[in-house]
Amino acid sequence: MNEILILRSSFQTDEYVKKEYAELLSLLAEKCNASFNMVGEEMPLPQIEKHDTFLVATGGVEGLFVKLLENEFVAKNVTLIADGRNNSLAASMEILTYLNEKGGNGKIIHGTNEEIVADLLGPQQIKSDKKLVSNVNAENVKSSRLIEFNRIAIFGEPSDWLIASGVDREFVKEKFNVDFVNVDIERLVARVQLIDDEMVELLAKDYEDSGISFGEANHRDLLNSLKLYLAISQICHEENCTCLTIRCFDIVKQLKATSCLALAMLNDEGIDASCEGDLQSLLTMIMARRIAWQPAFMANPSGMSKENGTTTFAHCTIPMSMCRKYGFRSHFESGLGIAIAGEIPVNQRYTIFKWGGRRLERFFVEEVDAVEKPYSEHLCRTQITFKFYKPEYMLNRPIGNHHIIIKGAVAGKIRQAMKEIGVEEVM
Repeated sequence: MNEILILRSSFQTDEYVKKEYAELLSLLAEKCNASFNMVGEEMPLPQIEKHDTFLVATGGVEGLFVKLLENEFVAKNVTLIADGRNNSLAASMEILTYLNEKGGNGKIIHGTNEEIVADLLGPQQIKSDKKLVSNVNAENVKSSRLIEFNRIAIFGEPSDWLIASGVDREFVKEKFNVDFVNVDIERLVARVQLIDDEMVELLAKDYEDSGISFGEANHRDLLNSLKLYLAISQICHEENCTCLTIRCFDIVKQLKATSCLALAMLNDEGIDASCEGDLQSLLTMIMARRIAWQPAFMANPSGMSKENGTTTFAHCTIPMSMCRKYGFRSHFESGLGIAIAGEIPVNQRYTIFKWGGRRLERFFVEEVDAVEKPYSEHLCRTQITFKFYKPEYMLNRPIGNHHIIIKGAVAGKIRQAMKEIGVEEVM
């Protein structure tokens, strides 16, 4: 086997990746005769030959992959290895969606270390099926009163790794009468700095008096998160915006605070709010609320089990109303601020939904049952596992990485709404 290029984000180090994936790297070297070269998101691009096999070691490397592709370091047919830890599966799905949209060929190999090695050595059980992707003409997508008249605040641009989750804003504005309001991150930072501790102490006291667990987080982290909540709320009110998305990792870097709690609170208040500047996911959340009359959980697919027929989703923010109980921990990738560690009720029916494409021309929906699974320290803080195993969709033709989780069985209503506006289902 040729050299495998390992991709990692700037939030992790070479040493961390080598330790985290020591067993897999050893197996790949022994069984597949593989060698390795690691590239960090913050590092200059290496002078390398074209690669066809990539180990996606963490999330946040999608922009790095685009740079490699633009510099012709990526072969025509691509294999992405992802075991699911550290948002690697979600990142691989975003990359593969981008490749598919650009007319490229690729596949994701995912599973246990042994399954990954077996798939690399033997013929693939999952083959690309072009029929899985809708060929619907986006021009035929009709407007829908379900999402009309929204003003969406966009705090900063989409995160660099969301290479396949943007929308054609002019098209969406014309078709769905949606206005986009750009809000500079510096405006938000300045507003946060105007809010003193006293303005949010009562809110903080409400949480602390409830006996909530804090994990690695502390009182200062809570105050900073609530300041973000107040600042975002104020700006949305000033701009008459009914929903929002935010480039949250820039906030982490500038303020050492996270917007996870703010987004959770806003979603519970009826203001749909998505992470990372992901407009496709935000529009999915808006549609979900109009259909199901409740907030939804925006999450990363984080791992699939062939043996159990399950898929785990995880993220660091969730509407608290969806949780049986919850606590506060640090943000998974950065170790800073506050994230929501929610326990979602199991043995219940949920719906997985994603509306995507640059012109919102396709969607995926599936009703699933939630099951118990041990908590993992390798994933974002809120985790839920479903009896759901669709490798032909997840590993070949996904619609981006984030998917939206809704309580209850509402797939039929979603299909009807999508049919009315001419959007085709990805099976």
